[in-house]
Amino acid sequence: KLLNSSAAASPAAQTGGASGRALLGRAMEQAFATLSSDTQEEVRRKQREKKLTKLALRQAAKAAAAPAAPPLSASASASVGAGAEGIGAGSLQKEFPDIITLEAYFGACPYGRFRDPNLAPTEANLELLLSILKGKDKQALQLNQCNYFQFSGPKAALWDPVFNARLAYEGFFTITSGRGASNEPLPELQPFYGVLTWDNFAASKHVRQTLSRLRRGGREYRLVVSSSLGSWELLEKYQKDKHGTNWLTKQYFEMMQKAAADPSVNFQVHCIDLFAAEGSTEPQPTRHSVRASLMSWWRVGASRSASEGERRPVAGEIGFSIGKVYTSLSGWTGERTAEALGTVQLVLLGRWLQQRGYVFWSLGHCYSPGMEYKRQLGHRIYPRADFLELLDKHRGAFRRAAGAGFAGLADGDVGASAVLLLGAEGEAGAGPGDVGEGEDASSCASSCSSSCSSSSSPSSARSPHCSSPSSSASSSSSLSPPPSRHVFSSGRSEFKSSATASSVLCCRTKSAC
Repeated sequence: KLLNSSAAASPAAQTGGASGRALLGRAMEQAFATLSSDTQEEVRRKQREKKLTKLALRQAAKAAAAPAAPPLSASASASVGAGAEGIGAGSLQKEFPDIITLEAYFGACPYGRFRDPNLAPTEANLELLLSILKGKDKQALQLNQCNYFQFSGPKAALWDPVFNARLAYEGFFTITSGRGASNEPLPELQPFYGVLTWDNFAASKHVRQTLSRLRRGGREYRLVVSSSLGSWELLEKYQKDKHGTNWLTKQYFEMMQKAAADPSVNFQVHCIDLFAAEGSTEPQPTRHSVRASLMSWWRVGASRSASEGERRPVAGEIGFSIGKVYTSLSGWTGERTAEALGTVQLVLLGRWLQQRGYVFWSLGHCYSPGMEYKRQLGHRIYPRADFLELLDKHRGAFRRAAGAGFAGLADGDVGASAVLLLGAEGEAGAGPGDVGEGEDASSCASSCSSSCSSSSSPSSARSPHCSSPSSSASSSSSLSPPPSRHVFSSGRSEFKSSATASSVLCCRTKSAC
């Protein structure tokens, strides 16, 4: 209003036609320049929100005009790794928008927090709450206008690891509320969820540009999975430096660790850190160069010493998985650089999750402009009912026998960028010797995995392409295995082994398995 009144009082406002509009525009710019920096930023923020609101309204009108779509399908898609149930381009899907404003997100749940002092944190009460929410009566309609559902009881019960794992299993995104000793879990059944499927991830212009930049840049990265307190400490420092607080408290993290340590519960916590090679300027890796690339990472892992300063990650996040669904909780990055390391970590993680057989990636809160980076990854906005339906199809049973269920990411797994970039757009075609004549990558992987994955197999039963752990170790003292389980993926194939480097290299090179 101040800008308009200032500009209207100028002589430019008295001039008609295009020249008058140009003069008026310049007068507005001059008036804007007189405002304080805080006021200028507030004006820009409101302009962005206005644009996003218009875009959301256009997309909502388009979705309303579209014919009703059939239910979500879990049919396999070529965009997902072999053996993974997918929601890909070949699936019949509803049309979901990719943007929602902060006001529309929280406006869908005007009642906000529901708390009953008699609602104790038990699985029986959770099941009761969910059954009421699925009803069609007035009470259910009112309760569905809440998004926070807070339980009441002693601290030990509120922080019970199995109960909180069950909340995650049922689709709750739990944060924390209160400070110090009064801090307690605050489960949210979101009105909308950011869901990233692999067809939308691959179609994202932002993702394609990042992958292209990584291929051109030549710097090597690796993602490392752990559940260590050190990763949480990096997140804690970043969040407190940037926001002054960290809702993912140490108590919350340790509670997730305890839940993940229970083999009978379908819940795994993951700290996924990004490490960067120092000064790498190698050209874009091909399948033939993957072996040397992985060897170099093994040497780094096997020779970490005090002189190296225990190489620190440059970005990372903490999340959890329920069956074939991975959910991001909170992330961090180091100093801002031209390399956009936070984006690198997210894009490489998306490639890794896809190759490892996860069906989709739940990104949690999804409103713009605060969560705009999720839209750039290709997420879609799923209403609560649609998300819970999708989650139910791919989460598996909550209680399970030890070792049963989907084997996803695990502590010690390593994903090297040289491997994760294989199969990305622009990858060089398979050259001679990549895959044997008459066999495809999956059959090569199958034979390789069956003959090489067990380091205890007798040498006479191993593939001619395999080196026994003992012989490879004796032939090269520098190739000692890292003290963790590594996973490498070749296209649609996965290999897991704790044997030495030469016994788990990608069999596409036909030089080692």
